Amino acid sequence: MQRDIEIAQLQFQLLLNTPALFIPSEENFKKRNSDVNISDLNQNKRIQLLQQQKQIASANTQLQKSKLSPDLIFGYNNTSIRGTGADDKYYSGSKRFHAVQIGVGIPLFNAQKARINAAKVNETIAHNSYLSGLQTLQKERVSAFIDYQKFLQTAAWYEQTALKNAEIISSTATKQFTNGDINYLEWVMLTNQSITIKSEYLDVIKSLNETINQLNYLIQ
Repeated sequence: MQRDIEIAQLQFQLLLNTPALFIPSEENFKKRNSDVNISDLNQNKRIQLLQQQKQIASANTQLQKSKLSPDLIFGYNNTSIRGTGADDKYYSGSKRFHAVQIGVGIPLFNAQKARINAAKVNETIAHNSYLSGLQTLQKERVSAFIDYQKFLQTAAWYEQTALKNAEIISSTATKQFTNGDINYLEWVMLTNQSITIKSEYLDVIKSLNETINQLNYLIQ
């Protein structure tokens, strides 16, 4: 038993990558009910990522649509000439010549239309992924919350009834064995029954804590 505890502590140190030795407090092994977080699903990081992907796909569709509009092209050039120009005149380089170019760029309609359709398809896929992710997360949270309520009720039954019975069984068996009313084998059987009840309670608390962690994970 002690070796198992030491191995578990070592594994925890390796997981945290720290030389510090952590020992859990016996009084705090059960999470409180207030530790359950049931915030809005939109706070979940997975849903936020899907929302961003949906927004990006929508913005890309709008961008492709905007490219259907003609582009105005404006150019300006400022230069000088040294030597004989096309008009058979000599230029020393001190005179500047200015040129302005204005045009209209017409996009290829069919090609751009195909890009818009592709962007719309991606937008639909992103939207469906968002809805699917939201639905899946909702189902996971409902399932986890049902498990949480189940383990919470089971833990309450152990705390209010079973653990008290386990203590009665243990103390009664010890008194009867001391008084010679039962033999050693009977005492062992009764003691094991008490230990089994306590062990089952710890398993329930473990499942309860894991469910609380799962619920909190689903909204982060």
